[in-house]
Amino acid sequence: MDKKLEKIKAKKIGLFMHDARENKEQTIDNCASWLNISRDEYLAMEDGESSPSLPQLESLANFLNSSFDFLLHGPTTEVEAGKTFSQDVNINLLLLRNHVIAALLKQTRLEKNISLDQLSVLSTIPSDVLQSYENASTPIPVVALENLIEKLDLSLDKLFSKSGPLGHSSTPVSPPPAALPEDLPEDMLQFISKPVNRPYLDLAMRLSKMEADKLRSIAASLLEITY
Repeated sequence: MDKKLEKIKAKKIGLFMHDARENKEQTIDNCASWLNISRDEYLAMEDGESSPSLPQLESLANFLNSSFDFLLHGPTTEVEAGKTFSQDVNINLLLLRNHVIAALLKQTRLEKNISLDQLSVLSTIPSDVLQSYENASTPIPVVALENLIEKLDLSLDKLFSKSGPLGHSSTPVSPPPAALPEDLPEDMLQFISKPVNRPYLDLAMRLSKMEADKLRSIAASLLEITY
């Protein structure tokens, strides 16, 4: 996944986390405590400066009585998922899920005969960071995880917790979009990353598919209205 796309994805997830927390009237401190991280670490996630791990999103969905899909993809169909376990249990579940995901990624990489150095080149993630992911010593940010499963041709759905306290179902993840141009202005990146601007992007896509004559006709009609 392109680094700019990862940045946009992290900002979107942060917005969804913020919205879910506000909707459930939970504090930043409560959410940070539940995930066993500092307030600053949690705020960095909501601000899109860092990305939560897959287990952290699964856990937060339970804590906020929200849905995993809402936190990952935004307002679609939100399903209630009640919290049924203590914080101590949650911390152990997070550790366990991190190890399971790390093991599955390493197993897939080895089955495909891809070395860490080769995966590093493909994903643009340093080898030492990949090693820490596979050792489960570092939780894998979900945007980095999506990058890795793309390179390993692995479905994100295979990494979901299907049962147990963190179990959930999810809609299929869409294929990653094409990489954005390297020289895309920062203000345009900010515009693209905001869900409220989706109608304008949809309109631009529809206009781009129209024939030139039809576009000229629309432009002429607009001129008649405005002058």
